[in-house]
Amino acid sequence: MKLKLIMMAVGITFLAASCGETEKNKSHHGPAPMHTLKEANFMIGNWQQIGDEGVTLESWRKESDTSYSGLSYFVAKGDTLSSEKIRLVQRGDNLQYIPIVDGQNNNLGIEFKLIGNTGNSLIFENAYHDFPQMITYTNLGRDSMVAEISGNFKGKMRKEKFPMGRIKNK
Repeated sequence: MKLKLIMMAVGITFLAASCGETEKNKSHHGPAPMHTLKEANFMIGNWQQIGDEGVTLESWRKESDTSYSGLSYFVAKGDTLSSEKIRLVQRGDNLQYIPIVDGQNNNLGIEFKLIGNTGNSLIFENAYHDFPQMITYTNLGRDSMVAEISGNFKGKMRKEKFPMGRIKNK
């Protein structure tokens, strides 16, 4: 229940065991396509989702040519109720989305492997995680994106979308 509340509050919180290869990840048509960190450039910046319960904020910046760092947190009535650190890391020919939630999973990151890029969406998967198993970021234009978590939760398929707008500098 604690995991469910944090995920709903932050919008993009994740816990799991390490990422493993699934049938879906295996290529039967030659080598997998190369994915580069540049595919996630649209995520760089500051984002927010304003809801009835509070505000979810997500901030991304470039750390190096092989990694971006993110911070996601939920604020209600002036208090930060939950937060997580996120890393997006280039490893060989693929990307790993790695969230870290303080006080959970021994403060270790959980790896989600990029399994697809539709041109405007990045799809990350960890089939062994309790929930979510899939994380998707969709670029809707310069000032709009949607984060989505989905997968099997207690025997039922579940999907949650978190539309976010870019916070513009004044």
